[in-house]
Amino acid sequence: MKRHFLSALPLALAMTISVAQIPARDLAADDPARAAILASAAAPAESEMHQPLTLKVKQLRVLGEWAFVHAAMQGPGGKAPSYDGTRYREAAEHGHKSDKYAALLKRQGDTWRVEAYVIGPTDVAWQDWPQQYGAPQALFDNGK
Repeated sequence: MKRHFLSALPLALAMTISVAQIPARDLAADDPARAAILASAAAPAESEMHQPLTLKVKQLRVLGEWAFVHAAMQGPGGKAPSYDGTRYREAAEHGHKSDKYAALLKRQGDTWRVEAYVIGPTDVAWQDWPQQYGAPQALFDNGK
């Protein structure tokens, strides 16, 4: 009995690799999951900015049930988004907003739900998201 346990031990250890040890994968432009993730990610930004937005992806990474999007927001006609009429207007007027956008999403069944997002950060606002939401740190590597 002891011999069988010891021979199965390496297999059991191999099966316990944590998500933190698995690298996140960057989604290519033709990846089928990309459109669904970007549509979900853009929804809160479009709602708060009161305009349709295109997310020009800088980074879109997936690891297990998590996805991280780091993008530049583009308004109608590919122009910089307007902060007029938003709660961010005053901050934007003082140079405290950018065209950047970041979102953390979690897959639930066939849908991607936004767990956190930041509109127009001028720093790495998602730095604490792994600790705050339990998302794997590997999602955010090189996400500046």
